[in-house]
Amino acid sequence: MEWIIAFFFCIFVILIAYGLHGSNSSWSNIIWITPILVNPNLLLGEQNGEGIYTNILIMYIFVWGVYSSFFNKRVKELDLKNKDLYFIQALLFLQIFVSVFQILTLEIRSYNIWFNDLTFVISIIFIIQTLRMLNLNENKKYFNNIIKGILIISLINSMLGIIQYIFKKTFLIFNNEATVFYTEGAKEGIRVIGLVGANNGAGNLGALLFSITLFSLYKKRNMLTINAFSFNIIFTILTFTRIAIISILVQLLIFLIYITVKSIRKNSVKIVSLINFSIALTCILAILAFVSDDLYRIFIVDRGNTTDSRFLQFYYIFNYVFATNKFDFVGIGAGNYTYYLYENYGIYDIVIHSFFLNTLVEKGILSFMSFVLIYILIFKEMYKILPKENKWISFSVVFGYLIVINGNPSQYYLLPNILFFLFCFSIVFRYRNVKV
Repeated sequence: MEWIIAFFFCIFVILIAYGLHGSNSSWSNIIWITPILVNPNLLLGEQNGEGIYTNILIMYIFVWGVYSSFFNKRVKELDLKNKDLYFIQALLFLQIFVSVFQILTLEIRSYNIWFNDLTFVISIIFIIQTLRMLNLNENKKYFNNIIKGILIISLINSMLGIIQYIFKKTFLIFNNEATVFYTEGAKEGIRVIGLVGANNGAGNLGALLFSITLFSLYKKRNMLTINAFSFNIIFTILTFTRIAIISILVQLLIFLIYITVKSIRKNSVKIVSLINFSIALTCILAILAFVSDDLYRIFIVDRGNTTDSRFLQFYYIFNYVFATNKFDFVGIGAGNYTYYLYENYGIYDIVIHSFFLNTLVEKGILSFMSFVLIYILIFKEMYKILPKENKWISFSVVFGYLIVINGNPSQYYLLPNILFFLFCFSIVFRYRNVKV
């Protein structure tokens, strides 16, 4: 019953948002992100005693996608000139085939994980279809509303994270299992979880939003962009996600290199640019060196050194799983890794902390190569169509996000994954010259 109510709620939000888009109302920026902010898990049914869940965000994307794919005439006109986009969709359909093949031929131990993996892949296809329908290249207000919506999400997420840190409560009404307490370090600590509901996932989101908020701040300075950028940095630090901090430093370095190269091309400010870049880089290194002991205590000792367990996990995968499944085209089954390792070798391990490695193990070579090609094509498309002054964002957002998703079990963090594809494909559809 609850999923039926959620379905009609999604339709209601879409109708209002679409109407407000048409009237160019600023309220549309808030309306379309409502399902993201209010995102409860919805029980669809049970299989072998296990609950099968989805959430409003997925249903929201599905309603948009179904309308865009089957009830909107403009989308039916194929854009054959942009082959990369259709190749990406073909790769996603290949992953759907792998998922269906798995459910028919393998013993899936967690139907909920398998189902959520399948719906995530379908949601990417629906995001592409929806953005094609909105025709961002001609209707720039839709693109602006998407970016503003993401900035509002970032600001609300950051504020929520700061409140979580102060009061030591999640304040997530629809997630009773989440906690901000972390006990794997030398002492119990607080790691904020934001809207994601998981500390590592929150770090992933913060790293992704760094590029997006920096991009928006660079293009236009106002109270929204300044606050979204500033508070997101604070939020990411409070997640104590080390790989996210590394990702942000890499993204910042990419941006500084871009600014420096851009300035060097103008001979009049060549020396000044080099001096500014050198000063900025020196200050960053000096600060890190000065507080290195404190950083080590906060992020390694108190936070807990989990590096050894990650390398041990790689050992298990390459010496046990791949020993018998080296050339497996469809993997051992979505969500099956921990069960497979324990039942075959008596080894208990946590879920795989790498998106690509998890894809290779659980979904096989076909899905692994599919996702590798998708990320390459997204970078290629963004770099190709972006104006020279904005090309840096293609490096920053793609490489920055690749860092975090391969340091955490990012396959389970829906919100940052969805926002990554939404932002990247919005850039592609906004800046391309081909009319759809």
